[in-house]
Amino acid sequence: MINKLSIFSYSLFSLTDGISPDAKCRILALRGGGVHGAFEVGALKALVNNLDPLEVHYDYLSGVSVGAIISSYFSIYDFGKEKEAIQSLEEMFMTNKPFFKFWPTYVLEPFWKSSIIDPTQLYDLL
Repeated sequence: MINKLSIFSYSLFSLTDGISPDAKCRILALRGGGVHGAFEVGALKALVNNLDPLEVHYDYLSGVSVGAIISSYFSIYDFGKEKEAIQSLEEMFMTNKPFFKFWPTYVLEPFWKSSIIDPTQLYDLL
């Protein structure tokens, strides 16, 4: 068991070796839950404004629900453009545009569509 564990840990660290200029691997994982997204954007803004740009350079981003939307949106921007990402995320949350809407006949449409929700507004946003 120790042999397999050491091989796994070696392969994991060899994948992350040298990803960032300082050879650290930074991972950002965001939670879901609707309104928590606005809090996460505020926390990211504080990190971006108060830390060295290298410290907010994330190698891997993940999230659930609204956290996935934020992490995917944040990952679009290159290194050094984190402040622009935060500004556009703030605009997204401040305009209060809905991410989805129900189909007009939400009782019947799930029978021939994939769900009761029309996700085209989310697709347009991303």
